[in-house]
Amino acid sequence: MANNAPLPKNGRSIASKTGNSKDGHIALYSLPTLYRGIYSRVAGKVGCDPSYVSRVARGERTSDAVAQALEAEIRRVVALSKWQLNQQSLSTAHRALARQDSGT
Repeated sequence: MANNAPLPKNGRSIASKTGNSKDGHIALYSLPTLYRGIYSRVAGKVGCDPSYVSRVARGERTSDAVAQALEAEIRRVVALSKWQLNQQSLSTAHRALARQDSGT
């Protein structure tokens, strides 16, 4: 089974950052981790200060470059969140099937 999940820019799998336990269960507490630092990541891509990204996000300033980068980063985080939840659903289904097969 191929893993087609998008990888973070650092190339490490999401499992290394999301609280995967040894049994493959993905912890939901890790979802906020995906959103943490979003303004800093966007600022690094665009070359501005994170506070400026925050102001653009709130509508106090306008910048097409920042808005586009922010939208792209939000889409990336949402995609990772969906992937993470999908993996958790698959893991739950596999455990249920295993219990069913073992008769418990």
